Amino acid sequence: MANYPELHDVEEYKFEDVNRKLELLTDMLKIPYINLLNAVKNQKSDTLWVTKADTHPNAKANKLFSESILISLRKISPKQFPTIK
Repeated sequence: MANYPELHDVEEYKFEDVNRKLELLTDMLKIPYINLLNAVKNQKSDTLWVTKADTHPNAKANKLFSESILISLRKISPKQFPTIK
């Protein structure tokens, strides 16, 4: 399961409790959990939005998310997601 963070304030994220609950649940169900907050937590929130009026993830955020997902998938299943040189 990949959990996409709410992007309004990643610097002082207000939903860590939700992340912890999801991590506990996926651990209990033996489902891999990817916390995508880690991919963007060192970024300024407004650099991740489409516009100030549309706070959906922009290209930069989606690139960071996709890179984080790929790294996680390579750890989970390296044979299915090999590193291409």
